[in-house]
Amino acid sequence: MSNSSTSNLSSFGGFDYSLEFGSRSGGSDGAWELNPEALYHAQLQGDFYREEDNVTRGCTLVLPSMEATPFRVFHAEDEPMMGNTCKGLGNIALHKAAVDSLQFSDLLPPPVVEAARFSGSQRLATSLLLAADSPAEVAKTIQQFLQTQVTSIIGKVSPEKFAMKADVFQEVNCCPTHCMLKVRVLQGEQRPGQGQQVLLIEFCRRKGDALAFQMLFHQAEDFLLNKFAPASAAPRDAHLTPMPLLLPNSAASFAATASPLELTPLLAMLKEGDRVDEETQAQQAEALAALKALATWSTTGAATCCAALEFLSPPGILASCICSCSLEVSFLASCLASTLAEKCGADRPMIYQALQLLPAKTLASSCAAGAKRVSAAA
Repeated sequence: MSNSSTSNLSSFGGFDYSLEFGSRSGGSDGAWELNPEALYHAQLQGDFYREEDNVTRGCTLVLPSMEATPFRVFHAEDEPMMGNTCKGLGNIALHKAAVDSLQFSDLLPPPVVEAARFSGSQRLATSLLLAADSPAEVAKTIQQFLQTQVTSIIGKVSPEKFAMKADVFQEVNCCPTHCMLKVRVLQGEQRPGQGQQVLLIEFCRRKGDALAFQMLFHQAEDFLLNKFAPASAAPRDAHLTPMPLLLPNSAASFAATASPLELTPLLAMLKEGDRVDEETQAQQAEALAALKALATWSTTGAATCCAALEFLSPPGILASCICSCSLEVSFLASCLASTLAEKCGADRPMIYQALQLLPAKTLASSCAAGAKRVSAAA
C-alpha cells in the first residue's frame, strides 16, 4: 500500500487514526506498527468532550477587610477589636452594612394573624399594641432602637416576615448581662373604613438573662410609645412594671474584702478544656461577668481580680477569652480588660496584652482613665 493511500485511510470516515499508529516498522513489507499507548487518545474530530483541557484557571482570594475576626467595634468603625486569631464570626462592619441594606417596605405587608391573637388572654406579656399608618415605619423604628439606644448586634433581619433577631448586652448592678431576642411585627385583619392599622409587636427572649430582657423590653416600650400611639388605653400591667434593682450590701462588702484565693472557682471556669462547647462558653461568660462586677464595685475588687488573673490563672487567659469565638465571652472579656485598665493601670503585662486586642479608641480611653487614677492616688 502506498504512502498516500495509507495517509488517506488514517483519516477515513471522520476518524483520526494517526494517533493509533507510530512510525513504519523496519520490515520490508512497509507495514505500520500499532502504538497501544496512543489508543487511549483516539478521538473523533470535533468531539469537544475529548479536547485537551489546557485552560488556565485562577483562584479567588478573600479581601483583607473580610478576614475572619471575632467582631469589630459595635459602632462599626474600621478597627479590629479582637485581632485575627479567631474564626467564625466575621467582620461586624460588613455584617452591619448587609443588615442595613435589608429594608422594610409597606409593599410587602407584615403577616396577618387572627383577631384572637390580639386579645389580652392570648398575646404575650412582652408585647405591644400600636396604632400606626405604616408597619414598615414601626419596624424601622425598632431597628433604629436596637442600633442606637442599646448595645446590641442585629444578627438577622427578615423583611418578608417583619422580624429581626439581635444579641443585646445590658448592665444590671454593674454586672454585664446578655440576652438574645426576636422581635416580630404582626397585623390583624383590616376592616373597611378603618383608619390606622392595629399592629402587634412581640418581643420574645430566645436565650440569655431574663433581667436583661426585662430592661430591654421596657426601654423599647418607652421608645416606641414616644413615637406611636397605643392601640388601647389600658394601663400597663402591674406585674410588668419595672422594679428597681438594688445592689445588695453583701456584694459590696465582698468586693472590698475578697482575696485572690477566693476567686479560684471563677478562674477554674475560665480555663478552656479540650473542646470548647456551648456549656464551656456559658461558664466562661458567667465567670467574666462576675469578675467584671467585682472590679466595678470597688478599686480593691479590681486589684484583687488583677492579682488573681496574673498569679492564679494560666498566662494569657484574658487575651484568650477576648479572642473567643463566642460573642458573649469576647464582649465580657473586653469589658473586664477595659475596667481593669481604668482602675489598676494599663502597665501590667496581663492587662497590656489584653488591651492590644481592643480598638485604638477604647485603648486610649482606658489608658487615660488609668493614668488619671494613678496620678490622683499619688
